[in-house]
Amino acid sequence: MRPHGGRFPGAARRRRRAVPAGGARHRGRRGTLRWLPEPLIAARGCDHVSRSTVELEEGARLEWREELVCGRHGEEPGDARLDSTVRHGGRTLLRQELAVGPRAPAWDGPAVLAGARATGSLLLVDPLWTGNPHRPRSSAPRPPKCPSPAQPSSSSPPAPPNRPHPPHPLPLPAALPAPAFPVDQGQTAAV
Repeated sequence: MRPHGGRFPGAARRRRRAVPAGGARHRGRRGTLRWLPEPLIAARGCDHVSRSTVELEEGARLEWREELVCGRHGEEPGDARLDSTVRHGGRTLLRQELAVGPRAPAWDGPAVLAGARATGSLLLVDPLWTGNPHRPRSSAPRPPKCPSPAQPSSSSPPAPPNRPHPPHPLPLPAALPAPAFPVDQGQTAAV
């Protein structure tokens, strides 16, 4: 039995042109933008383009998540392209582009998704996170270096010491990646 005149609800065989989605977002000093949408599912036959630009003034915070699922269970994905740009105080923090689907060359190869069916990213920007991200934040002794392959060892290297982070005003889970690294104007950052 098939409802709605022989079609399942929500199913359609129309092909549409790519329509830009997203848009510009702006947050002033001390403002916070939290963008945590549901995952985008690039279902077979889709032709989706999403362009997002975020302009943050000095002192503004951002929590920006993007997730993409390549097709529904058991089907090949359609075409999807996500372009994201984030600027903070006039400096580009992130310029990222991802394209998947039949018209995106090598999207499932080792340089892009390596065969994965889903991907996601989380960008956190907070004025409390400043300074050189490569400089240790603690005076605790650093763990010893791992043995070289020429000197096999049965023991594992010790875990790196926990480094305290400043308190964050947003309710975030404890296990998040390090903050984004500043990038000079015109450069691209891979986060």
